[in-house]
Amino acid sequence: MYKLSVGRVFSKFSNKNTFNNYLRQDSKEIFLDTQIVLYLLCLNDDFPKPTKGLMVVAKNLAEMIRHNRSLLIEFPRIYFGEVLTHFRRALNLLPLTNNAYVDGMPISNNVFYKYYCDLKYEEVLPEGINTFADYLRQYFELEEKDLYEPRFKNIVFGIVCSILQDELGIDIYDIPHLNDEELSPSIDLFKEVIKENELDDKDGNRLKYDAIIGRFLFESKFNNEPFFLTYDRSFRFYKEKYLKKYKRRSSSYFWHLLSPSQFINHMDLLNLKIDENRLSNELLALIECDDFESKTHSLIDDICRFTDIQGVTSEQREKNIKTLMKQLVGEGEFSMQIETISSSEDPSIKKFCELSNDVYSYFLEKGGAELEHYVNIFTESDKYNKLIKVIKEYSSDDAIIDYKLIEEEINSL
Repeated sequence: MYKLSVGRVFSKFSNKNTFNNYLRQDSKEIFLDTQIVLYLLCLNDDFPKPTKGLMVVAKNLAEMIRHNRSLLIEFPRIYFGEVLTHFRRALNLLPLTNNAYVDGMPISNNVFYKYYCDLKYEEVLPEGINTFADYLRQYFELEEKDLYEPRFKNIVFGIVCSILQDELGIDIYDIPHLNDEELSPSIDLFKEVIKENELDDKDGNRLKYDAIIGRFLFESKFNNEPFFLTYDRSFRFYKEKYLKKYKRRSSSYFWHLLSPSQFINHMDLLNLKIDENRLSNELLALIECDDFESKTHSLIDDICRFTDIQGVTSEQREKNIKTLMKQLVGEGEFSMQIETISSSEDPSIKKFCELSNDVYSYFLEKGGAELEHYVNIFTESDKYNKLIKVIKEYSSDDAIIDYKLIEEEINSL
């Protein structure tokens, strides 16, 4: 009776043709979105069984991959840049978390740091792991000094490949190159569904990567219809629109879109194995994921991103962080400044964090001598102080943001 009820539940939110095609497949090719891989990277046998929804789902997925040889699990290489950025942001937190009072404080939404905080709060960290720096060193063999290595990208790629391929059995997949003409219809569709459904905006690279994977899944030839596992709601609207617009006379479903929990539960149903706990995990994971999407980074994450400038030494960067903290919240203990900012509802601080990253993106897009000048500002304390002052002036409630004027003021420093 319980199995019958569960089957009815899943028939209501799963496409019937999708499920029938799924049952007929002998082998299944599954592509993973970035967020799922981030949680898989956190898994380690040294830790107790996870209790939080997203981590529980990641653990269940990893176990399914290990015990089911018919599953070909792949992570598109185009998403590696997002994983790299996540590791970079984790290391960027170390100048803050080196303070014993701050370490373990919920100041960041970085997946690695949040998982570390959960382990520390539950007092289940192995002996010898006392700080976030210890955690990164022990389980990823990464230290803050690695940020300043010219081949940091290659270092992280080797770590990610070791965990995914050697430990989890997940392949890195190279998607063929697409030119602008091939890609632009897919990008435009994502923009449309994001606007129509009032979803969170995607930055330039994320939008491009999602457009690439979407078109690839629709236009490539596969032996069996592949699966794409994601928590990103925009893909559902994108897939529906792509089918209606560009696949009007086709009866094929092309590819299947599921969350990791839905995929695991479908596999359980196929094997007539029902675990009621996994249904709860799906709901908990979706709740956590909604929070993740609506709050993808904290104010501290913004500050770390603003001060993460290549070419700046570790000592100068730590000095820049402390200077910025002082400018934003005044004199005080460093740990208290961090706590004040991380929990701040001050609109001027929020606007400063948002604008500071927009300014960097603006100069990054400009490139050339102007970008070089902007980067050099972070190596000179006087100019850096003046840069903060410029951005603060445009962060006031009545300020009108004009990037051309901001550019002129910064170029004059």
